[in-house]
Amino acid sequence: YDWDVGNEPIAADNVSLLNSIFLQIIGPDYIDSAFVWAHAADPGAKLYLNEYQVMVQSTRTTTLLNLATGLRSRGIPVDGLGFQSH
Repeated sequence: YDWDVGNEPIAADNVSLLNSIFLQIIGPDYIDSAFVWAHAADPGAKLYLNEYQVMVQSTRTTTLLNLATGLRSRGIPVDGLGFQSH
């Protein structure tokens, strides 16, 4: 039904992508690719970009919104954002 396709992609500095194995191997477009691949695998699923501390770190909130806006402007199938609050 739904998937957190991009989970916690923002680095501790709140402005850049986390230096994950995906970033290192695929490059900065790995999030775009992950959403495209997830949509191809399950076209009916809702796809989400999820991050923590967006309710308390305004810089992190801005970074997440910019990331989501960029994905959507490129036609990447992002259905919503997840805000971890635990």
